[in-house]
Amino acid sequence: MEINKREIQDFVGLKSTFKPNITIAISSISVILLFIGELLAKLKDAELYSAPFSFSRIIKAALFVYFVIFLLNKKKISLSICVLLISFLISQFIQNKLISFEQLHILEQGNLSFFLRYMYLPIFVLYITTFSDIVKFKLLKTLFFIFKLLLYFNIILMLLGFIFEINLFKSYTFSNRFGYCGIFLHPGDLSYLYMPLIALILYKYHEYRKLIDLLELFFLVLSSLLIGTKIILVYNVVLLGVYIIVFTNQKIYKFLVLTFLLFLIVFYKTITIFFANIFPFWQNILKEGGFITLLSSRRNELFFKGIENIRNNWSPINYFFGGSDLMTFNAHSEFLDLYLFLGIPGLVFFIFFIFREFFVPMKKDKLLIMFLIVFLIIITLSGNFLFTILPSIFFAICIKYQKMAKY
Repeated sequence: MEINKREIQDFVGLKSTFKPNITIAISSISVILLFIGELLAKLKDAELYSAPFSFSRIIKAALFVYFVIFLLNKKKISLSICVLLISFLISQFIQNKLISFEQLHILEQGNLSFFLRYMYLPIFVLYITTFSDIVKFKLLKTLFFIFKLLLYFNIILMLLGFIFEINLFKSYTFSNRFGYCGIFLHPGDLSYLYMPLIALILYKYHEYRKLIDLLELFFLVLSSLLIGTKIILVYNVVLLGVYIIVFTNQKIYKFLVLTFLLFLIVFYKTITIFFANIFPFWQNILKEGGFITLLSSRRNELFFKGIENIRNNWSPINYFFGGSDLMTFNAHSEFLDLYLFLGIPGLVFFIFFIFREFFVPMKKDKLLIMFLIVFLIIITLSGNFLFTILPSIFFAICIKYQKMAKY
């Protein structure tokens, strides 16, 4: 990464009216406020805090407006984002090939909010790309440090919740279902935050072979199990399993992993019944829908409901533009929901965006490519990642930061 004299001058503000240090401060404070918003939402859900407004929504909206104004000032708004906005409006207003302004209530119900949340990730990545390398690296490094520090603080709360059975820190408040996610209201969001961090620590251990990195990796993997979601368990098993098989030379480790996988395949029914007996919530799902329904947390049922929703409610034009109301129906499958909401334009935009921004820069790094593939499989099965703000921007920070740190 070459950094010339002019870039250094830009960074300290000697030859630029723009002050990167101010932007880093604004971005850092915004991340902290977003975490505070998560805490207030958790307190509100537990009826320990009340307010006539959502602090989290105000911060998210203010930060989004800041990004957009910044990009407009830099003349960096992407044409593809504007086209996607037009496509979104068409999908919301056109039914049976007629524009009906009676459908305005659909936006009021939250679809405009969902669209803006989908746009957070591409807008944030576009925002990052406006800086010179030295500013970009410092911004990414600072944000990564803040995220990591706040996540470790949250792990302390999870451990306290687990040890002292603090109801507030449970993943499923006022429920017998196991899980602790600290200040986070939605355990799925915390699972997504863990995933890139675990991958980066694994990457660091692979590169430098330090004991401290291995211990941190074990700590993160074990603490992630406290969340109580199946998706983080599946992610850990797949990521570490593929890593050992593909990227290690120890035949004994490969043998153990393959034996473990074979054991899971042969005795999956026995294992499932064993855990279902431990967790009554799982037992009910197993009886009602079977193994696949339990493993997917009913997402297989939601998938077929999504297909049925298309058949019953869509006009021919919806098959291209989409137009489902995510407030009414969410299939919890990332790319199916993306198609239902934004149609083919949304699918093409995000597939191209993910490939261009994350896969292409890492084409020579097989380990990061492996993580990206595993992560894409996980979000396809689980959903609700692209429009969840904290996890999506942390994912981008981790990948971009790791690329710059290495190259």
